[in-house]
Amino acid sequence: MKGQIKFRGWNTKNKKWLHGYYFVNRGQHFIVGDEFVNPFTEPADFMVDGDTVGQYTGLVDLKGKEIYNGDILAGLDGRVIGVVTGGVRGYCYDVVYPRPIKGEKSWSLYGIVVVDYGGKVLVVGDIQNNPEMIG
Repeated sequence: MKGQIKFRGWNTKNKKWLHGYYFVNRGQHFIVGDEFVNPFTEPADFMVDGDTVGQYTGLVDLKGKEIYNGDILAGLDGRVIGVVTGGVRGYCYDVVYPRPIKGEKSWSLYGIVVVDYGGKVLVVGDIQNNPEMIG
């Protein structure tokens, strides 16, 4: 399917990322995968921290790992490029730099991944679990 809409969020009970469809019910945040499951039989298994929910951007890194809002990207030299952030300019995902580059605080995710780095970027962490990587 083209233009997949899916999310990920951190499940604090099982200490792992969940990927799939996102919804909120009575103030609780849930992510349920494609397999048919009733999330209300064991809600804690599908409950996620709402602050960690990020949407899939439609791009993947060099190793084929999906890039989500909140991911930290690095070049092949291991140097952190920045964190993927939605809504910076209101219409697309940007990569927000840890330090401004030539006066710019961020740039288009697509422009960085595809144009500047030719797809040779790696997801090296995420803002929720690795905030120290952005300094």
